Amino acid sequence: MANNSTNVVLERLATRLPSLYDVDQDARLVVNDLFSEDATFEDPLMTVQGQSNIHAQFASLRKIFRNIAVDVHHVEYYHGGFSTHANVTYTFAVIPFRVDIRCMIICLVRDGKIYLHTEHWDVRSLISSIPLVGRLYNAVFRPSMGYLSSMAIKGLMAIRGGKPKILKRS
Repeated sequence: MANNSTNVVLERLATRLPSLYDVDQDARLVVNDLFSEDATFEDPLMTVQGQSNIHAQFASLRKIFRNIAVDVHHVEYYHGGFSTHANVTYTFAVIPFRVDIRCMIICLVRDGKIYLHTEHWDVRSLISSIPLVGRLYNAVFRPSMGYLSSMAIKGLMAIRGGKPKILKRS
């Protein structure tokens, strides 16, 4: 990181970031504190731009989930931003069901505010936390996909004489 004041800003943002998911916090206040007015929020399902749209996304979580627990495992700081590795547990408000997701969040910072927040979710952890579906996914789907993809690759290699063909540009 560039200097001490930059370090302090990045550490403050990274420390405050989990409060975005806290259902007891005012989403608008947290978003206004952390994000620039024209910031972009992205996750595997969508992308939105602007504080009001980011606020809407996090405010909606407070309607769907009774509790969201963020367990931060690691924060890495670098020039112009930080990344956070965490497990996030979402407990639904109406049904007694929870979803655990491993997540990496990358935040780019300019002028003391986040201007790009990108979430990367681990699909395996998401599907595995769904009752019955998770069991089938881990016991049947993943091993079957591994077997089928290995057989397909081995079949393609056999057709090509066991060596991968390198395509050359003309």
